[in-house]
Amino acid sequence: MFIIDSFLTLISSYQFYFSSFMFIGLGIITTVGRVSQVLLKEKFSKLSYLITELCVEGLRLLQYVFFILIGRNIIFNFNIIWQSITQGFLEINYPQIIWDLLGFLIVFGLYNFLIFILFSKNNISKIMKRFNIERYSIKSFQLALVLGFKNLFLIPISVIYLLIIFKIIL
Repeated sequence: MFIIDSFLTLISSYQFYFSSFMFIGLGIITTVGRVSQVLLKEKFSKLSYLITELCVEGLRLLQYVFFILIGRNIIFNFNIIWQSITQGFLEINYPQIIWDLLGFLIVFGLYNFLIFILFSKNNISKIMKRFNIERYSIKSFQLALVLGFKNLFLIPISVIYLLIIFKIIL
């Protein structure tokens, strides 16, 4: 059944993500940058904010390139990377990809719903009171935690998931 296959692909995506410290390390750096943008927004000049944004997105792009390099076991060469991507698209079973994409939508829809519940204002308020965090507003702290979690896990995992179903990484 496609939904079971979808959750198995999610598990494979997590296994791949945690298989390399480089993936996690780049994820941590992008997460710190994104959380800093939220929590220290007032202290960032426009230039600092822009530089942080460029660094976050540049490191994320680098992380995706490493996903392909390691997932295909190839060297850093843009021609080879592009060839791997197009080769992956040629290997796609097109009736199956519809089910895979439907599974992706269901799995990551549930994932986002769980994040929404886990990081509700009520739960964040309890965490802030328990740890005596008064420096930030509940809204800012909630946004920082949601973006931090999504940047560290949801975004890279969803990209890996798509790279798997589109046969770009093996």
